[in-house]
Amino acid sequence: MTPEQVARARLNALDAFQQERERLIAEMGQELYEALLERIAELLDNPDALRAILLDFARNVHLPFVLRYAEQLLELPALQQTYFEALGVAANYAALRAPMTSTLRQWFGIDAQGGLVERGFLASLVADTAAERELTTFAYQAHFSGMGITDYRAGLKLLITGQPATATTPAVQSVYQRLYARSADTFSQADRLLQAQAAERLGFSAYLYQGGLIASSRPFCKTRNGKVWLAAEIDGWADLKFDGKPDPYDPWTQLGGYNCRHSLNAVPNRIAITLRPELKEDGQGRLYVE
Repeated sequence: MTPEQVARARLNALDAFQQERERLIAEMGQELYEALLERIAELLDNPDALRAILLDFARNVHLPFVLRYAEQLLELPALQQTYFEALGVAANYAALRAPMTSTLRQWFGIDAQGGLVERGFLASLVADTAAERELTTFAYQAHFSGMGITDYRAGLKLLITGQPATATTPAVQSVYQRLYARSADTFSQADRLLQAQAAERLGFSAYLYQGGLIASSRPFCKTRNGKVWLAAEIDGWADLKFDGKPDPYDPWTQLGGYNCRHSLNAVPNRIAITLRPELKEDGQGRLYVE
């Protein structure tokens, strides 16, 4: 396979993780909505009953979802190994994977047993009370305003399951889709971090910027897609101004900004020079632009 095909295989795996996450978030909302429907008359009459249902949901539905999220993240080092093996890179992969796994555990708060570290990033998602507050506020407003059960059911459905876009109305995110919107780039950012970490250990300093282009691709990505860049050039992106640039901004993990689906794919010098002939290698194996 070509370097581009090898990189695309890893990106396809990341896309599959992302799609599964979105599917599970939608299923999680549907499960909560169905649980509330079973007691909808009681909830409209007594909003206090909502708290026990939400606590049960957090323990039996939301927590298992986040634990699955943790499992997916810990599969990323294996994708890195598969990528470098497909490029024909000889390495001690057991030694290479260990620090990558450690990085993920620290970054996301995953313990050695696959559980959640208290106050870690993933644990904070389970503990986040934004959805509970929004649902509780709606329940009390409905109760005290004398809302009918039909409108109450419709309001709950919109909050918990959201609404797809139509020809005349925009999409409405559910409370849990909004909760996870802030971590929408998790898999992409973690992959970029691991690529940079592995490249440093392997002594690589060139990266293929890949992910393809769509109508909404930013100029930043259009300029870089399909090209090889040196680490020093990537560092320099931090000083650029461009549409969609977050503040603060890390070029190694954020690339083209929020919701960017491109990746950095470390390549050996021989591949980098083939893809970008203006690159040359000095006597110490360092790449430079001629």
